[in-house]
Amino acid sequence: MSARTVLSRGQQVSGATAVLVFVLCLVLAPRTTAAIGTAVLSLGFLAGVVFNFWVSMVGARFDLVEQVSAADIEALDESTLPTYTVLVPVFREANSVHNLGASAPPTVAHEVSISRTVSGLICEIKRS
Repeated sequence: MSARTVLSRGQQVSGATAVLVFVLCLVLAPRTTAAIGTAVLSLGFLAGVVFNFWVSMVGARFDLVEQVSAADIEALDESTLPTYTVLVPVFREANSVHNLGASAPPTVAHEVSISRTVSGLICEIKRS
């Protein structure tokens, strides 16, 4: 199966059949079909809301916050910290890119490098 094929032949036939049956039902019993269609869409929306709520509750069960004291931060050795690279794709926003370097706290040493790509500028901020 290829990514170019979005729907298989069976899915296309099933979809076309469902559309034809829906149109036929609209012609024969428009009010009943509209009521059933509205009910089906409402139940689908409700299922989506319930699923999102469930996912939120499952994710909220895990407390991923770790308390760090001021003494822990003072004990850190800057030379042992890893280097982080942040790539920021921008298009026609050169002024914003130049302001990124000024947004870091003054206690953090960093290096800002700007690269041109096919899609625009890439700003790279590194801890130095």
